[in-house]
Formats: sequence, C-alpha cells, structure tokens
Amino acid sequence: MIFKQFSTILFVLTFIISVNAQDHHTVAHFDGAQTGKVIQLTFVITAGNQCEGVRILRSTNEHNFIEIGQLTGVCGNNESDETFSFIDISPVKNADNFYQLDLKKLCTSDIIKVHFTDYREKGYVLNPNPVIEKSILYFQNDCNDEFDFVLLDKRGKKVKSMNKIRSNAIEISRGNLKSGTYTFQLILDNKVKYTGAILFQ
Repeated sequence: MIFKQFSTILFVLTFIISVNAQDHHTVAHFDGAQTGKVIQLTFVITAGNQCEGVRILRSTNEHNFIEIGQLTGVCGNNESDETFSFIDISPVKNADNFYQLDLKKLCTSDIIKVHFTDYREKGYVLNPNPVIEKSILYFQNDCNDEFDFVLLDKRGKKVKSMNKIRSNAIEISRGNLKSGTYTFQLILDNKVKYTGAILFQ
C-alpha cells in the first residue's frame, strides 16, 4: 500500500517536472522595447509547440495583469521556431510596463519589464528635478546613437561628463556638487541635441 502511494506521488512529481520543463522551453525569446510612442514586443515559440492563440497581458506592478490584445488562430510550428510581434499602442507613460504572454492551453511566459518614457516636445524627461542625491535623464535615442553628456555650472564650467552613451537613459549623481542650477547638454556628432536645467537642492 505504502509502495503504491509512493509510486503515485513519484509519478505526479515526474509529470509536473516534465510539464514545467516543457513550459520553460516553449517561449525561446520574449523581449520588448520602446519605439517612438509605442512599445514593440517580440517573442519566439520553439518548434514542436502550438497554442490556440496568444493573450498579451500588461501590468504596472507585476501582479494585476490585464489583457491588451490577442493573436488568434494556431500559433507555433512543428517544424521550426516561429517569431511573432505585437505593438502596444497605449503603454502607461513614464512608468515600468510589465508584460506576460498567455499561450492558451499551453503555458504562460516569464514576465518582462519595459520602461516607457513620454519625451514630449523637448525630447527628454528628467526625473526627479529638483534633485537631492540623483536623477535619471531619459532621452530619445531610438537609433542607439552615441551621445556625450556634459554638465555645466552657472559660469559654464564643465563639472561632469560621460562619453559614448548608446542607451536612452543615464543616471546623474550629485556627488560633491553644491546646491544650485546647472545646465546639461547631450551632444551628438559635436552638436548639442538636447539641453536643459538641473536644480540640485
């Protein structure tokens, strides 16, 4: 009797492990990035896996997900990996957007995070400003161009600099700078692309 119960438990555990292992490899790649005013999601379903559509879910806290779209029909291919894309046309502005895929009757994907920045007319957002210790400067750089950053005091003297920035965000730490208003410049090809004021309290 005990042997039968042990065998049953072992079978169930083996089945769960097998299913989890399969789910882990169902989505080979899941990524997202801001492109202009939207977020583009890309994912790959590995060969041999098929689902009856995909629900795209979004959250701002990693927990309370809502459906923002669907891919209908059979998704996936028995012969080769298949790539899909989805565009979120209304992401939550100036916030982290969390995404998850629900592959119907198959599995759910891992959760990914994409920060969306509304650059407005200036092309950049500085948060927070005024600054106590540090701030994040988000700026539009869809093509991953190489920027240089310069921070100037009120006399125009360079007090901080960073070179060869290919991302769209940098952290500005106060360090030993005195309280007051400073000017930042983001330079591309020896020309000032973005400029603005930073107030250190």
